Amino acid sequence: MLRVTKLRYGFPIGLLLFFYLDGILGAAFPKQLFNYPYTMSSYLVVLWLVYSIYFEDQITIPLGIWAAVAGGLFDLYYTGIFGIFVFVFPIVVALTRACYKPFQSIF
Repeated sequence: MLRVTKLRYGFPIGLLLFFYLDGILGAAFPKQLFNYPYTMSSYLVVLWLVYSIYFEDQITIPLGIWAAVAGGLFDLYYTGIFGIFVFVFPIVVALTRACYKPFQSIF
C-alpha cells in the first residue's frame, strides 16, 4: 500500500521536476545544445511519460490526461503557442502503450 501511495504522488512530482529540468538544461548549456550545425533539444517530459507505462500496472494513473496537461504546459511555457504538444504527448503515450503490450512477455 505504501508503494502505491508513493507512485500516486511521485508521478506528478517527477513530471513537474522533469518539466523544470527541460528548461534548465537549455539555459545552462546553450552553446553545447544549440550550436550550428547541430541542434539538440531535451524532452525529459516525454521520457518520463514513456517510462511511466512500465509502472502503469501498479497504479492506475490516467496517462493520457497527464500527457495532455503536460503538453499544454509545455506549449504555453516553451513555445508560446498552444497547440501541437497537447496532441503529440498523448499520441506518444498511446503508441508506446500499444507497442509495449505485445512485447510485455519478453521483458
